Amino acid sequence: MSGFGSSFDFPFGDDPDISGFPGTDLCWAGTPSPFETQMTKPLPTYGLESLRLRFLYTVVDNHATEKAARATLQMAFETELSAVVAKFVTLGSDVMRSKVCERRSFLAIDRDMAMMRFLVEPAMDELADVPQMPAPYVDLLRRYIASDYPRYRMCAIATSLCLATAVLVP
Repeated sequence: MSGFGSSFDFPFGDDPDISGFPGTDLCWAGTPSPFETQMTKPLPTYGLESLRLRFLYTVVDNHATEKAARATLQMAFETELSAVVAKFVTLGSDVMRSKVCERRSFLAIDRDMAMMRFLVEPAMDELADVPQMPAPYVDLLRRYIASDYPRYRMCAIATSLCLATAVLVP
């Protein structure tokens, strides 16, 4: 019998164990790592802080700062730029395994950040002025930010913010 009135007996019982199937991971609601807590603190320069505020607001749907910090940290480790950020940030074992359900797609983030492009260059100039930041790293980030691919652009911004946090926020 089909339709709304029919009942279906689930073949695995009333409470099936579906962990491990795609799309069934639980959403992260844990305690932020010390670095993620650092990322929620203001950066000392106007350009970097303006970019940090806008990016953290844009990266997740609900604008929760802790979840935005987790998503930004994950994004920093999703491209080849992870080799740069790994020299400054120690990644906890649970960070990449956690799922931030509120995280937006790269295209949606890129679309929103396109209106805020004027924040990126001043922030990169301020990052280049930081004595602990090697010039080749900043040049690499600038090339990724100028990429044709939204994923590379957004991951480069995330990496820039992680590097600025690691170097400038106590």
